[in-house]
This record gives sequence, C-alpha cells and structure tokens, in this order.
Amino acid sequence: MMEKKAGPRRVLIAFPSSLQQSGGMEHACCALANALQDSGHTVRISPLYGGKPRLFYKLHPGVELGALMRTDVQHFSSPYIGRCVPVWGKIVREMLRPFSKNRALQWSEWCQAQLLRESIHSEIGDFRPDVIISFKVSLTYILRQVVGDAVPIVTSLRFNPEHLLKDLSKRDRKSLNQTGAVHVLMPSFVETVRRYGIRRSVVCIPLAIPQYEANTTLREKKSKYTIINVARIEKNQKRQHLLVEAFAQIADAFPDWQVEFWGDDRTFAGGYTGELQAMIRQYHLEDRVFVRGVTQDIASVYARSDIFCFPSAFEGFGNALGEAMSAGLPAVGYASCPAVNELIVDGETGFLVEDGPAPLAQALKKLMAAPELRAQMGMGGA
Repeated sequence: MMEKKAGPRRVLIAFPSSLQQSGGMEHACCALANALQDSGHTVRISPLYGGKPRLFYKLHPGVELGALMRTDVQHFSSPYIGRCVPVWGKIVREMLRPFSKNRALQWSEWCQAQLLRESIHSEIGDFRPDVIISFKVSLTYILRQVVGDAVPIVTSLRFNPEHLLKDLSKRDRKSLNQTGAVHVLMPSFVETVRRYGIRRSVVCIPLAIPQYEANTTLREKKSKYTIINVARIEKNQKRQHLLVEAFAQIADAFPDWQVEFWGDDRTFAGGYTGELQAMIRQYHLEDRVFVRGVTQDIASVYARSDIFCFPSAFEGFGNALGEAMSAGLPAVGYASCPAVNELIVDGETGFLVEDGPAPLAQALKKLMAAPELRAQMGMGGA
C-alpha cells in the first residue's frame, strides 16, 4: 500500500542568534526557509533575538519573521538573553565555573530557558507550528524545556558533530535523544553522531550549492592573480592567519599574485581582524593581502579569482568552499578538516595538505605556477 504523502506543514525554524550576519549558517537558514516556502509549506524563522533585523540574505516574501526573545516581554533588561540572567543566577554560575566551565554554561542556559519560557510560549502559540527545526543543540534544550513533547523538534547540527558532541552533557544528550530527528550535513557524520550515543533517527541532507557559471579566465594571462578566502573572520575555526603566513613564504616568487579575505567580522572576530592586519604589516604585504569585508555579489568575486584557499580547522559542510568549486575554482584545504576533506578530491579538484602554513604554501605554489593545472582542477569541481 502506498504511503500517504504528507501535506503542507507549518514549520518554525529556531535560529540561535540574529540573521544580520553574512555567515554560512545564516545563508543556510534563509535558503532552507525559502525552499520550504516554495514547496508549499508555511514557514516562520524565529531568531533568538527579536526586533526587525536587517537581513543580509534575501527571504521569500511569504516567510514570516518572529522572535524567540520577544521585545514585548518587559522583564528582559538587555537585547541579549545571556545578560538577562538575574544576579543570583550569575552568582551560582560563577561559583560553578572554577569546578566546571561546562556546568557553569549549563546552569546559565537553564536560567535562560526559564527567562524565555513565557516568550517562547507566546511565539509557539502565535504560529502553531507542526514541526520546529532547531539550529543549535543548546537551543533544542531550551525549546524542549518550554514545549516538551507538544511539537516535534528536528535538531540540525551545522558544524562537525565531533566538535559539537565530544563534550556533550548528559542533559543535552538526553535532549537530542528526545527530538524527532537529528540532521547532519555530510554522510560520514551519521556514524559520528551514532558513536556519541544518539539513538534518534539521524539523517544526512547536504547543503544545496548555487550553480555558478564556471570560471573561464583561469588560463588567461593577467596583470594580477587572486587567491581568495570567503568565511567569517574568526581565529579558532576559520584561521585566516594561516593563509597569511603561507602566502608570506612564497609572495616574493609570485609578485603578480594577491590574497583577498571576504567575510563578516562584526560578531565573532573580537580582535582577530586587528591581529590579521598586524600580521600583514609584519610581512610587508599591505599592498598584496586585503581584508575586504562583505559583499552582496560574491559570484563576481569567484568569477575574477584564481584559487580558493580554506584553512579551516573544522566545518559542518563548508558553504563557501562548495560555492567556489561550483564556480570552477581549484581549492586548497587541510586533510585534517572534516567536510573539507570530503568536498576536495586531492589531486583532482584541488589539494588536501598536512597541517601548518608550509604545506599550505607548497600547494598554493603548485597552482600559482601552473595555469593549466588551475583550469583542469577548477573544471573538475565545477
């Protein structure tokens, strides 16, 4: 007997911050909402922080925007929920911190769940979702504290599960095992999630990559050639400094090459952009290495570039890497980086190298010296 197809659903996407940044998670959230709306579902994105955000990515006009931290809840003393924990809660948190940072964090999240209870109840009651998609494990915990089993929750793991789950508390493991399903972005991540004791249904749905016109200039002689990195400017995961160090080792041999960093640094960077700029000055590369910021026309950046370099430590997928390969750029990344080591086929669509700036420099050097190789590898990934 044929299974009856499910009809349109009311889908609430719970997002752990705002949607103002140009990051991959924001891009994926908006793309998912647009696709679901196009498929006939009714969709609302409810970021943790309320108000009407200035969206970086375009949304389908039918997608609603809500907020888990509603601005009409009077007892919120700050637009950021972590700052709203009462004094007694902060005292307990600081008492726990010397013994266990994780316990202190869990306590803070419990306090936040209590603060958000009324607001989330209001948001859920207003939209009446059939299913909730949560973009963060701790947000799943907060949602379950409020809605219980009344609405099924799908938790989407946007990073490498090894990174997310290695220090997973019993509380969060229980929360994941009580959700409707766990979503991962790469096939190899399914077994990783299983290894950490998550018994719920684990499904792999990779990101949809925009299909760009393949770069046709890789064989052309130019006055200036460009290595690009597209990612938020962030030290511990994205590690743009490794590309600066690698390029410094080979810059003198390739005077017609430059490096461009494209990405947002407003939320996650802290002082890292300053560190990058200081490193660029240290190597006297001010006229060769540039921190460009954000753009609404990344396709044009891909189209005029020659190599994509992605020195990340870990990824859940690597949105920009997939986009760059779709645009016909050869790519270089680290063999130790999950997701990157599945997207790049070493020797065919780019190079996977050992950790450190020196191996990165050698791989870049091979591509910089050989336009035919750049074109061949770029077309291999397009």
